[in-house]
Amino acid sequence: MSLSALSPAARQTLQILSDQWHLSLLLCLEEQPYRFNQLRQNLPQISPRALSSKLKNLQQAGYVMKRCPEDNKNFCEYSLSKKAEELKPVLEAMRGIV
Repeated sequence: MSLSALSPAARQTLQILSDQWHLSLLLCLEEQPYRFNQLRQNLPQISPRALSSKLKNLQQAGYVMKRCPEDNKNFCEYSLSKKAEELKPVLEAMRGIV
C-alpha cells in the first residue's frame, strides 16, 4: 500500500510518529504533563530550539496542548490532546521499539 492510498489523517499520523523527536515527546507526555524545562531534562539530546519547534509542530497537528496560567506565562505545561490520547495503544506498542 502506498502512502497516497491513506487518508490525509492517517498520512499525518504516520508522519508524526515517524519523526524521532515527535514520537519521543508523545511517549514522554503520555506519562504526564510536563513543562518545557522538564521535557529538556527528560530528552537531553534535543536542543532547546528543536524542542520548541517540535512542540509547535505537535500543537499545530493537534496532538499536544499547551496550557499557561493567566498570571504566569513562564510556567506553561504541555500535555497530550484528546486526539493524541486516541493513539495511546499505538504509543504503548511503539514504546518497546524506541
